[in-house]
Amino acid sequence: MTDINDIQIKADQYLVNKEYQQAIDYFKKVRKQNLGISKIDYLIYRNAIEKYKYEKKKLIKVKVFIITIIYSIITLFLNKKKKFKLIESMWLHIPLEKKIIKKFITKCSDFKKYNNAIHALELVSENFKSDIWILKTLAYFYDLKYDYPNELIIREKIIKLNSDDDNEKKLIENLKFKISDAEEKKITVSSLLEDIKHDPNNVDLHIQLVNKYVNVRNFDSAIEHIEEYLKIAISENFRLKKKLFLIKEQNFNLQLAKAEDDKNISEIEILNNSINNLKIEKLTYFSSHNPNDKQLRFELAKQLLDQNKFEQAIIEFEKLKNFEKRQTAIYLYLSDAYFRSNNKKKSIELLKKASNLNNSLRENTEIKARLKNFE
Repeated sequence: MTDINDIQIKADQYLVNKEYQQAIDYFKKVRKQNLGISKIDYLIYRNAIEKYKYEKKKLIKVKVFIITIIYSIITLFLNKKKKFKLIESMWLHIPLEKKIIKKFITKCSDFKKYNNAIHALELVSENFKSDIWILKTLAYFYDLKYDYPNELIIREKIIKLNSDDDNEKKLIENLKFKISDAEEKKITVSSLLEDIKHDPNNVDLHIQLVNKYVNVRNFDSAIEHIEEYLKIAISENFRLKKKLFLIKEQNFNLQLAKAEDDKNISEIEILNNSINNLKIEKLTYFSSHNPNDKQLRFELAKQLLDQNKFEQAIIEFEKLKNFEKRQTAIYLYLSDAYFRSNNKKKSIELLKKASNLNNSLRENTEIKARLKNFE
C-alpha cells in the first residue's frame, strides 16, 4: 500500500514541473495498486484540468466531437464498470467542456461514484465560479455523503448568485439546524448504533462506528461489527471489506510489536503466520474482483510461493505464463516452485524455456547459474 504522504509529494512535484500527463499516468498506476483511496482520483482529476488549461485550445471543438462519437459507439459493447472508466477517460481529456462534465457527472450518479463526482465538481467549480448547475450538483452530492458543512458553504454561494431562490433559503436553514444538532449531540458508539438501527444500509455510519472502535484500539469489536454486517448486507461492499483487511492488519502488527518487546518467540511465530495468511486472503479477494489485473495475481502467486504453498503458487503462476511484462520472472518462480515440489525435471524445463525469452543481462546470468546448479 503506497503512503498517501509520498503520493502528495509526488503530486506537488509534477504540478511544479507542469508534467501533467506524466502525473495522470503515474496516479492511474497507483490507483490500480491502491484501490479505494479517493485522494488518488482527486489528484488525477486536478492534473487533467491543469493540463487542459495549459494546452492550446484551437483543436478542442474537434476533439470534443471526435471523443463524443467514439464514446457513443464503444459504450454499446461495454459492461457497467468499463463504461464508467471510458466516460472518466473521455472527461480527463477535456475536463472543462460543460457538455462532457455533465455526461461524466451523470455517470458518476448512475454508478454511485459519489466521491468521484465530488472531486470533479470541486475542481471544476474553481473554473466556473458562477455556474449554478455545477454548484447545485455539488451540493446535491455533499448531501448524499452527509457532508452538511460543505453543502452549506456551496448553498450559500448559490444564494449570493441568486438571492431570489426561496428553495435554497429553506435548504440552508435546514442545514444550519442539522449542523447545530450534530454539534450538540456527541457522536458516541451508542448513538451510532442507534442511527444504524434506523438506517442499516448506510455504509458511512458503519465506517464511523468502526473508526470509533479503532480509535480506542477495540479491534475485536470493529472486526466483529464489519463481519456481521457483511453477512447480512444486500450486496458486497468493497469499502467495508477493504476496511476489514486494514483493521486486521493493524491489529496483528500491534500484537506482533508487543510479542517482540516481550521476546515471546512462540507468539511471534503465530502472529507472523496470521499476517502471512491475511496477505494471501487479501490478495485473493482483490484479484478475484479484478480478474484482468495480472499484476495483482502475480503478487498473489509470489505470496503463496513465499509461504511454501507450492501447489497453489504453481496454479497461479501457470495462469500468468502469457503475462509478458513479468514473463521471465514467472518462469523463474515457476521453476523454483516445481523444484521445491520435488519436480526437478519440470524445473529444468522451465529454466530452458526462460533462457529463450527476451531477457535482461541480469536475468540471463541468473538462469545460467540455476541451470549450472542442476548439472
